[in-house]
Order: sequence, then C-alpha cells, then structure tokens
Amino acid sequence: MFYFENYGKITEMLKRSKFFDKVEVNVISAMLELESMGKVKNTASEIARKAGLNVTNAYKYLYNLAKLGIVDFEEEKQKLFWLSRVNPFPRIIALITSEYLERKAALTTAQKFYERLIVSRAVSEKPRIRKFSEDFELVCAYVADVAKKSFV
Repeated sequence: MFYFENYGKITEMLKRSKFFDKVEVNVISAMLELESMGKVKNTASEIARKAGLNVTNAYKYLYNLAKLGIVDFEEEKQKLFWLSRVNPFPRIIALITSEYLERKAALTTAQKFYERLIVSRAVSEKPRIRKFSEDFELVCAYVADVAKKSFV
C-alpha cells in the first residue's frame, strides 16, 4: 500500500541528501507519483512525460538509477521500469561511506605532508598590515611564529 504523505518525505530527503541531482529526484518523484496512481511498471515515455523530460534523457537517468538499485527494468522490446522492491539505500550509504573514507584518507595524508612542508617554516618578515582582511592568512602565520618563539 502506498501512503501519499511518505511520497513527499522521500522526495525531500533525496533533495537534502545532495547525492542525487535535480533531474534524478524528478525521475524518482515521477515514478513515486505513478506508483501512487496504481501504475507500478511504466515505460520510459510515461516516466519522461511525468518528469518533464525527453525520452532519451529519461532512459539515461533510469539506467543510472538502476545502477544504484533504485530502479528495476525488464529487458523486453519495450522496456518497463519500476521502483525496486529491495531497499536501495543501504547500498547507497555504503557507496557514500566508502567514498568518504577514501577522501578522508587522502586529505589526512595531505595534512601530514603540509605540516612537514609548510607549517613548520617560519615567516621571514613582519607583514605590512594595510587592512586586516587583505593579509589575514599572512598575519595569522606571523602571530603563530611569534607565539612559537616566545615559548621556546
């Protein structure tokens, strides 16, 4: 059974996740709307009409959503698409987590190299301060160097 109030909640959460682009959200939203009307399996042209796309773009987005496990389809002459009956979000969360961990590892390594190369070097001269906002980073580096010297 399809509860109409959940349709809006799913769409809102997809937007808030920032994982899907606008068109992907529109395609999923169109499929949810068609399903709420009792149409479980739909052609790409029906989905395109409901989402406000041309059919070629609808196919492109439907295949991308199928890779994520949100959409299933039949390999018939006229393909029919439907929302997956297996919850796709644990798989998507795993993909996001994996990507996050890769980025975090890369940035942590960059941080270590940065600390060895940049942070340990002293600023050689006192910066000229015209406006505080113009040379903010240089002023901060100078203050940090002065603070280090006063504790040594």
